[in-house]
Amino acid sequence: METKRIVGCMIPLVGSVNPAIATIGACRRDSSQAIVVRQGAIPPWPSYAITGSSRLCPGETVTLTSNAQNVTFQWSNNATTNAITVSNPGIYFVQVRNADGCSNVSDQIIVRRIPATPTPTISPASGAEICFGDSIILQAQPGNAQTLRYRWSTNDSTQTLVVRTPCNYTVQATDTGGCMSEASVPVVVSPGIAPVVDSLIFNANRDSLTAYAPGAVAYIWTFAGNPIANQTATVEFLGSGLYSVQAVGASNCILEVFNQLITNNLIGKTSQTLRTWPNPAKGILHVEGLKPADGITQAIMVHPSGKQQHLSLTTQQGQALLDVYELPAGLYVLRVLNQGKWEQVKFGVE
Repeated sequence: METKRIVGCMIPLVGSVNPAIATIGACRRDSSQAIVVRQGAIPPWPSYAITGSSRLCPGETVTLTSNAQNVTFQWSNNATTNAITVSNPGIYFVQVRNADGCSNVSDQIIVRRIPATPTPTISPASGAEICFGDSIILQAQPGNAQTLRYRWSTNDSTQTLVVRTPCNYTVQATDTGGCMSEASVPVVVSPGIAPVVDSLIFNANRDSLTAYAPGAVAYIWTFAGNPIANQTATVEFLGSGLYSVQAVGASNCILEVFNQLITNNLIGKTSQTLRTWPNPAKGILHVEGLKPADGITQAIMVHPSGKQQHLSLTTQQGQALLDVYELPAGLYVLRVLNQGKWEQVKFGVE
């Protein structure tokens, strides 16, 4: 009599059976052959780990990994690896099968799709250009604080942000489901313009003041606290008093206001032969075009306050050196007695 082996995973019977009454599962087996039935090992219940969240935000995925050993895998999406990465909502489970052909099935996990988080916007939407020392308020929208949480790139968690420094500012909005979206805007800080009053210019018997600042597009003058109608770089000399000028850049930024007391002592025609450099000076001022070329030349230096300082300049080859290191910053006039005639030149001190 021939003997056959049959594995019955759910039959708790081991040994030889009468072939006339042998039953496997729900099936009755009639045979003249001897049948040996043994119990197969059912694999352990397969658990799995979740990497990510079962609540899918737009563009996100979740990874399901089974920890079963020495088995084959059959996921509900027909994948046959021990781990699957899914991006679609649905019900997922895994069936494992061992070498005996016995199987077990995991619990189900429901992966849900969360609606997209409203993309935040920042007002002003195009960013901003502010002047040095100024500030601007950035506001994240939509502003429903009950459903959205905000986190700025500065680590602030308010809906509005006060900024003073240049940067590309980003805000991240998180909804109650944990989904996030973000937006960013640039903030540019424009440097101010420090105006410098270059000189007093004598023209057609009328004295004038001229200011200069690289990049300036307009100048705002006042005399004795009152605005001067002409807002160009050059204004008419209105007499002794306190003059003020602001240099305005293309972004309407103003860094410094130049204030100087201008007196009638500064009135005079600028020499065509005298030259000073550097202008403005910080330490030593070079004076050229002096006569006599070698010797002693008498001079008067007029301070911004109107004070007059008498000097004796030692000239060599028509040049002299003047120490202005300790002089206050401002506009000065140097009057030189050149071959019996007084000539003057203006220079600035930084």
